[in-house]
This record gives sequence, structure tokens and C-alpha cells, in this order.
Amino acid sequence: METTGLADPTPILHALIADPDLSSRLGFAGVTTLIDAVNGLSTLNARAESARQIALADRLVIAKSDLLPALEREQGLAMLRRALWELNPSAPILDGAAAEFSPAEFLAEPIARSVVDPDAHSGHGHGVRTFVFRSAEPIDRHAFAQFLSLIASMLGPRLLRLKGLVAIADRPDEPILVEGVQHVFHAPRSLVGWPDADHATRIVIIVEGVAARDVENLWAALTRSPRIDAPDLAALTDNPLAPRAQGLLG
Repeated sequence: METTGLADPTPILHALIADPDLSSRLGFAGVTTLIDAVNGLSTLNARAESARQIALADRLVIAKSDLLPALEREQGLAMLRRALWELNPSAPILDGAAAEFSPAEFLAEPIARSVVDPDAHSGHGHGVRTFVFRSAEPIDRHAFAQFLSLIASMLGPRLLRLKGLVAIADRPDEPILVEGVQHVFHAPRSLVGWPDADHATRIVIIVEGVAARDVENLWAALTRSPRIDAPDLAALTDNPLAPRAQGLLG
């Protein structure tokens, strides 16, 4: 499925996940966003839809890099790559003109690779922020279910997307693939094994108009991280959804 140049992909993802008829008939392989090397930076700065497209992507493909003037190509591509990474550090950035991406890869499922490496959170204009979380310790199944419920309830339409691989404590060798858009989550899928030697839980959360502290508090509550202090706990328990937060915090 291909959208027009500046379409917001969030409603499409929401429909694919939330509509029972569509989700039973169609498989969601991932989001690929093409970026015009010539006009990409100016479009990103001017249009909020472009920021969402980049933030929601599982992979980013730069197009028309061969059209950049030879003397400006190296610097121009470096600036564009930096801007893309700052908005979405979890997605591989490929140069289509350099044969780094083929049409056959559109149907490949990229999520297992896309959440492996980055450890930094990022942000960009238009209020879009991307968070990459990792945990070396397996996650309790019931605590993770509560975490997803809390994320959906507290963030709602401000949650552009959540995706990741999760090591569940009772079956750590069979990671759970999780995908959500806004307040709706696709049924988590158990994989037969990890895609590589990295068996850590890794989750990407993309939000719009949400403070970094709010997202980090939720993750800290799930992992019982020592980063969560008294003010953070108060921020969670003062929320109208305090009973669910208390369930996470134990």
C-alpha cells in the first residue's frame, strides 16, 4: 500500500491493527518511508506529516541522491542522515540510488532488525519524539500486559506507534513481537526464536506532544528501574489511572 507524498500514515496503521476484518485478512510487514534527497530537509522542517512518516518508519530509504550536485552530495547526505536519525534512531537508513534497497525488501519484516542498536532517545520539530528502551532482564508477562494497557490509556492518540521484541520471563527463548498504534494493539505474536544473538527486550515508542519524563516514568515502572524517584512516583500516582500505575509499581 502506498500513500500520497505527505499522507499521515497513522490512520492507516490504526485501521490495519484495529479493524477485525482487515487484521484477519492482511499481514502488516512494516512501514518504509522514502525521502527525497534534494528536498527532504526543507520538507521535514516545513510539514508535520513528513516528521510523522519518518518517525513511524521501520526503514528509511533515501531517493534521488544521485541528483544532488557532486560537490554538495557528501555533505548534503550527511546532514539528511543526521536529521533522519535524530527523529528515528531505530530505523536503518538506506540509499536507494546506491543499491542499498531493492523492491523485494518491501515485503520483508524489518522490526526485528530495526530495534536492535540505538540506545538514545531523540526528538524533532512538530512535537514528535522517539524513545528506544532496552532491558537485559526478562519481563513479567502480567506486568507487561499492564504496561501496554497503561500506555494506551495514558497516551491514547498521542501514541503514534509502539513496536518491539520482548523477552517474557516464563518463556525467554520465544520473544513476543508487539505492535501498537494510538490506543489499539495488535495481538502480540510469539516467535519461535530470536532473530540474532541479542536476547534483550527492545521497544521503540513514538509519541507526539508528550513530555520525555512521562514516557520514561512508564518504562521505569515496568522495569523497576532505580531511576524512578519520589517525584516520578507522585506524577504517576496522581494520574486518574493511578490504580493501574500502582499495579505496575507493586
